[in-house]
Amino acid sequence: MRTALRPIVAACVAATALAGGAHAAEAATKIPTGFLTYENASARSAVEFGETRWKVSDARTAQLLVNPCGARKTADAGRVAARTVTSSGDNDAGNDEQLVLYRSEALARQAMKGIRDALATCKGGSDAARTVRRGQAASIGDEALRVIVQSTLAEGPGGGERSVVARRGSALIIYRVHTTYDPAKTGFRRADFKRQEKDAKALAGKVCGLPGVC
Repeated sequence: MRTALRPIVAACVAATALAGGAHAAEAATKIPTGFLTYENASARSAVEFGETRWKVSDARTAQLLVNPCGARKTADAGRVAARTVTSSGDNDAGNDEQLVLYRSEALARQAMKGIRDALATCKGGSDAARTVRRGQAASIGDEALRVIVQSTLAEGPGGGERSVVARRGSALIIYRVHTTYDPAKTGFRRADFKRQEKDAKALAGKVCGLPGVC
């Protein structure tokens, strides 16, 4: 009987060790407090539009800040940690920041592909006549995109987003500015992305200090 039980016991021990290893790996990829740029008061003060409210969330199920189709559920998989910093003010303008860590580089690449696919899919959506969605390659980290989501309503300036999303190893980095833009100017103007690119490059240089990211 004891001999017969040995394979079962060994399997249970192995399963427990694997589970423990998974939990240990997950704990090792925790994002330190203050790691993101806009967790810090000095960085916030440089971008605030009047009275600004900030929120920091570590929810791993948070939707990606670059969400061209407005999907309600996340389409990516394999997250081990995430932090999202969002801001809002009385004038509906703000700066947002997000860092998502995945179990592997392949899963992070898949998340980037999902954003590209969404940009292509939503171009011909039902609101295509009044909303522009565009992506343009950028040189940050291992791969990156500048993204425009812009209302083109003729009545006047419309709400829009100018985002930079970058991947470094198994990490996805997003910086987004949301405010009103001239609906006639939906091209990739460098000035609209200057701060987001600067912030994304800085964080891309830091994430390799986190275990297992690079």
